[in-house]
Amino acid sequence: MTYVAVAVQAPLRPGRLFTYTVPPDLALNPGHLVWVPFGPQTLQGIVYAQTEDREAALAGETEPFDLKPVRGLVLPEPLLRPPQLDLARWLAAETFCSLFEAASPMLPPGLARRVHRELKIANLEELELAAHDGRLRALGGFGPKRLQSIRDALAGRLARRPRPAGGRAWSHPTPGFAV
Repeated sequence: MTYVAVAVQAPLRPGRLFTYTVPPDLALNPGHLVWVPFGPQTLQGIVYAQTEDREAALAGETEPFDLKPVRGLVLPEPLLRPPQLDLARWLAAETFCSLFEAASPMLPPGLARRVHRELKIANLEELELAAHDGRLRALGGFGPKRLQSIRDALAGRLARRPRPAGGRAWSHPTPGFAV
């Protein structure tokens, strides 16, 4: 099983990451923007690290609990590269903000929020429909290659055959994960 350390979009102490499992049909890498369960909500998060070792993944946790799976990708390709994740770590430590807050200026401005707000997208099925019916393309910021990669990723995630249309290892020290 694969585990990921995720910085969640919530007001948290600097450096706080949460551990999630990765469903077998979902390929994640550090830098991916994902949807994760967080209490009764589903929030965005940024994958900072991944490991196959459960003990390493849970090393920083103080209470035993059942890990929850990542719910899905916001976009199919990672939006941040390792140097940007390193910069966000440094920025969070220096300014006492959360890792998500430190990384958010490096994300495309408001893209996921615009998709949710303007298209009223509440789940992956609705996002898939918007990717096929033209609403996502009309929103702007989605070229043909990005749209096709979103369609393919959603088809795989939702266990559907993709419709035809016109892990690497991490090496950055992350609390709770062995390098």
